[in-house]
Amino acid sequence: MAVTRFRHWPKGLATSGYSLATLTPWIQSSPANRNVIWVDSTSTATADGSFERPYTTLAAAVGDPDVVTNESPIIVCKSSHAETLTAAVTKATTTGVTIIGLGTGTSRPTFTVGGAVYGIDTTAAGSSWRFYNLRFASSTAAASARIRIRGNGCLVKDCDFTFGTSDTANPVGVSIESSFNRLEGCTFTASGDATTRPGSAVAFGGSTFGNYLKDCTFDGGTYGWNGNALTIGLTDLDWAIENITLKNGSLVANDQASYGWIAGVNSTGVVDISLRV
Repeated sequence: MAVTRFRHWPKGLATSGYSLATLTPWIQSSPANRNVIWVDSTSTATADGSFERPYTTLAAAVGDPDVVTNESPIIVCKSSHAETLTAAVTKATTTGVTIIGLGTGTSRPTFTVGGAVYGIDTTAAGSSWRFYNLRFASSTAAASARIRIRGNGCLVKDCDFTFGTSDTANPVGVSIESSFNRLEGCTFTASGDATTRPGSAVAFGGSTFGNYLKDCTFDGGTYGWNGNALTIGLTDLDWAIENITLKNGSLVANDQASYGWIAGVNSTGVVDISLRV
């Protein structure tokens, strides 16, 4: 049976492998009613979001009429998809969108932010968005965060973020401006120079609650960060950090020392975890 757009996907998405062979049986056999929309920048077919006729941009896929709340749409970016974002990818008031990248290493879908914009913005009403196995390269202009999370209950898992000399915003990786969100298995790497270093990789945006980081790695590279790799503000409450790795001058600044939990921090290079009140 050819793979096309299916309105069926199994409950309980497994994320090991991120291969078409792994995902296809779930697409074909699920009793759940979920739209599946495909993206591939190399496609030359007239796009309709199917496997054979994928959209060439993430914005087009998010704008598909099947990306609607209560149907938990899934957008699958094919391996080696490459895209420059010059405006934020967003869809106001839509909840439960899942974006999955196929492939491994540098063959994962790669997004480059090419302006002073956010890469992907969930909006305040965009709760429960999921991001799996995406790669974000160093920006080509003074960019804002790659992913801006403003809706509650979002997940960023197994994604890779690299920052260069244009990435001076704070933060440049993930801006968490809402509550009960989770970052898991992600890598954040600075690759600036002696005079221009990237801003914070991740920051809680103030007045957030219950955010959780697990199994993430922050690597400052040769020159480190322009500040802290991870910033937690004074009004960010009941956060938790578990099993993170800090390398080469990757600092965690926590201004809310009375309302957080840290366990299992592995560090190499010059590292500090500061609890400031």
